[in-house]
Amino acid sequence: MSETWYSGPYRVLPEIDTLGKRPQIGQGDILAHASGAIILRCPKCGAMQFARAKILNDPQTPTLDRPIQCGSGHCKRCGIWFNIKNGRAAETKSPVPTGSGIPERLARAGVKPPPKL
Repeated sequence: MSETWYSGPYRVLPEIDTLGKRPQIGQGDILAHASGAIILRCPKCGAMQFARAKILNDPQTPTLDRPIQCGSGHCKRCGIWFNIKNGRAAETKSPVPTGSGIPERLARAGVKPPPKL
């Protein structure tokens, strides 16, 4: 797919909650699985994304409760962070703080950040 930004509109597909019911999803379509997982395409590179997020608002103009990273850090296709608000995609910064996030006095005492998953 092309590397042009797709800002929206995004919408939740009604009554379709698995890829078995619709194996190809289009740009702007969101599949909401009963487990809480969502499936959608990255607004920058178009790669299919599997993430966990709550869908807020109306299904025709959804808002996700958290940002999503393209490839969840495993795919090097584009790796951007994005969020969907009121059916529109916007690039956002990583919600993970840069650096260790451990205060200086605790770091001196030997506290280390948790291992990456």
